Amino acid sequence: EQDIYDCLFDDEAFLTLSTRLAHTIGARSAQMHWIHKGGATQVLNHSGYFSDQQLKRYAECFAGLDPWVIASDRWQAPNTVMNLEELVPVSEFERSEFYNSFVGPLGDDTCRAMGIRVENSEGAGFVALQRGRAEATFEKIDLEKLSQLAPHLRRLLSFRAQLSALQLRVNSAAMLLEATNQAIVLVSNDGKVIHANSSAEELLGTSRILWTCQGKLQPAPAFRRQFEEAMSVAARAESPSSSAVFLSDGVAERLVVTAIPLAGRQSLAEVLLIIKDLDETDREAADRLQALFQLTAAEAAVASMIARGKTVLEIAQQRAVSVGTVRAQLKHIREKLGCRRQAEIASLVASIPPIKLGAGG
Repeated sequence: EQDIYDCLFDDEAFLTLSTRLAHTIGARSAQMHWIHKGGATQVLNHSGYFSDQQLKRYAECFAGLDPWVIASDRWQAPNTVMNLEELVPVSEFERSEFYNSFVGPLGDDTCRAMGIRVENSEGAGFVALQRGRAEATFEKIDLEKLSQLAPHLRRLLSFRAQLSALQLRVNSAAMLLEATNQAIVLVSNDGKVIHANSSAEELLGTSRILWTCQGKLQPAPAFRRQFEEAMSVAARAESPSSSAVFLSDGVAERLVVTAIPLAGRQSLAEVLLIIKDLDETDREAADRLQALFQLTAAEAAVASMIARGKTVLEIAQQRAVSVGTVRAQLKHIREKLGCRRQAEIASLVASIPPIKLGAGG
């Protein structure tokens, strides 16, 4: 029993638990897996009889076809030790698609099992112990051994399932952060970096006005007061909206940081920072315009500047060309974008979402 509770927080002990269970009960193999509410299946640990790759394939392709899982669900006796061979006789099991598509092709004869089904708000979990066709069926004494451990195994599996579900949510959130080319950083209210996506890591590694030092965000001295004021506002739980800090508007580097308070946190206040390199944003917008509307590089640059509210005179001065050149470029832009006025160009450009392409895109 103590070994089971040692597995609550000891990952190494948890990973070897199925092996110890198989030895205690006298089973050829054992595993623990969890089917989440959304249908995703995870093998949490196993005794090593089947390989990691084989059980990964089981989780991805065959868990939904497992006759033992299906029968235990129909039986509707969660948290009870079951001789699964009584629910699914060997002859029936060997006729199943699961056996003939998964177990048999492995050259295996596993067809006897007993176990425990655990259910909670996160889904359903299983502690399963198996034997082969040539081995003895699980008997009453085997079920009694498992029954003695059952209450402790149920608590462990439920706890581990909650940790697993939390990790899945964390992984999903991280994937969402990586799916955008926006630089996004989660920080504590004192500026300590909790998580930064790859775009943020790249930006903070090259910026001269905002970087990390000993795990904390460090603004350049000229912008420290603005940054700290915005962090202070955003870190307050009662803050109804975000606050933006324009860190720089010089020719060398232009960054804007939007600080978004994460309300409802009971412990350390946290703030989500969205950091934009305006020069990089302009370049990306121009690239997208070229690809989507067959604009020239010069036309794409002018359209991007129009979207930022620049006048024809300002564009001409910034690009060191004549006003007439800019007007001619605008005429071509209107024709290619199907717009009549500059306001329509600005609206269309602003509506094009940033898309982060992978290496193969």
